[in-house]
Amino acid sequence: MSVGTKKRAVVLMGAGAGLHLGAPRTRELTDHIRASVAEADYHGQTVLQDAFQEIEDRLAEYLEQPSDVNFEHIYHVVHELLKHMPHTKGAVNEFRPLLSPFFTSILHLDERVLHRLATAITDAIFACLTAASMAKPDTTTLATFIKTIRVDHTLRLYTTNYDDLVLQAAPDLYTGFVERDDGEPGQFDVDNFYQRQDTDGAFYLHGSVHFGFPPPNAATKTGIGEIRWFRDPSVAKKFQNGGTRSEARTMDGMSVLRSTVVTGLDKLNALQAIPMAHFYQAFAQDVMLADIIYVIGSGLSDLHLNVWLGQARSRSKPPVLVFVDFWVDGYEMPSGGRMSNKDVELFHRLKVHATREYSAMHPSRGWTIAGDKSAAIWDRGFDAFLKDPAQLHDVLALLV
Repeated sequence: MSVGTKKRAVVLMGAGAGLHLGAPRTRELTDHIRASVAEADYHGQTVLQDAFQEIEDRLAEYLEQPSDVNFEHIYHVVHELLKHMPHTKGAVNEFRPLLSPFFTSILHLDERVLHRLATAITDAIFACLTAASMAKPDTTTLATFIKTIRVDHTLRLYTTNYDDLVLQAAPDLYTGFVERDDGEPGQFDVDNFYQRQDTDGAFYLHGSVHFGFPPPNAATKTGIGEIRWFRDPSVAKKFQNGGTRSEARTMDGMSVLRSTVVTGLDKLNALQAIPMAHFYQAFAQDVMLADIIYVIGSGLSDLHLNVWLGQARSRSKPPVLVFVDFWVDGYEMPSGGRMSNKDVELFHRLKVHATREYSAMHPSRGWTIAGDKSAAIWDRGFDAFLKDPAQLHDVLALLV
C-alpha cells in the first residue's frame, strides 16, 4: 500500500536480531544486572542486592518456571511498587493514588531503596548495551540487507533493542531527532517528523543508549521529561532517569519514575515522554501502510506492537510477513496446550498459518511458507538469514 513512489517495508527487530553482533541474551543481561546491582550498594551494605533478590525470589516462586524470571520482570515490579508507595502527608486528592487503600506491600522495602534499585538497573542495562555498541562489530551483512530493502522500498525500521547496531550498519537512517552542531543533545524533529513518512528511518520503541533526559533549559527549549538524543552514549548514561527523584504523574494520582528504558510489560506511562508517543503513532501507521513486514528476533512479548501487526495482517490484502528467528530443531507449530505465548501470537494474532493443516510448504532448508503464501518463517537465526540473501529472494518470489 504505497504512499510515495516506492513500496513500503517495515522491519521490527527484537533481542534476537543483535545476538550475532555481540548483544547480550536476556539471561546474560539479567545476570549482568544482578552483579552490577550488588556493586552499586554503598560500602558495607547489601540493601540493593537484597531488594533485587527478594523480588526475583518471589517471582520465581510465583511463575510456573523459575528460569523465566528476567530483568524486565524485576524492573517492572520495582516501578509498580514505586507507584503504590504511600502518598505524602497532606497531599491533595490529585496526588493520592486511588489504589493505595487496597494495596499492602509485604516487601520490606522503602521508597528510597526502590528508587536506587531502579536507577541501578538502568545503569547496568545501559553500561552493558553501550559496551556492546562500542565494540564495533562487523555489520557488513546487516548493512547489505538494509541497503537491498531500500532499493525498492521506503524502509521504516523499528527496534525494541537499546543498542545502536542498526545505525552502525546504516548511519544515514533518520531517527526522528535533529542533531546539533554545538554538541548539545539533539531535539525531536517535531516540525518535520510527520512530513518525513517517506524517509528511510530507524526508531527506538523501548529506548536507546543515545536517549537521556537533560535538565530543563530555556535556551535549548528543553522541557521537563523530554528525551533528547546524545551522540555519545557515555554522556547519555548520566541522564537516563532525569535525576533519581524525577517523576511523572499518572491520571489516577500515582507517580512513576522517569526512565529511558521502556518494557513491553507496561509502557503506558513511559509514552508520556516525548517523542515516544510519536514513534508509536508512526509504527501504527507504517504497519498499516506496509507492503511487506519483517519481524526479526522477536519473542512477540510486546502485546501492544502485536495488536498493530495483527491489524495490518487483517487487511483484505495483508502485507507479506517474513518472520526470522531461531528454533533448535527447526520450526514446527506445537499443538494444543503445548503452544507458548509466542506460538499463539504468531498463529492467531499475526495470522501466520505455517502448519501442515494449512498446507504449509518447505521450499528449502530453514524455510516454511504459510499455505496462503502470505507469510514465511526462517528458523535458522538472523545471522544465517543475512548470509544467504539469494534464498530470501527466491522465497519472496513465492509469496503473494
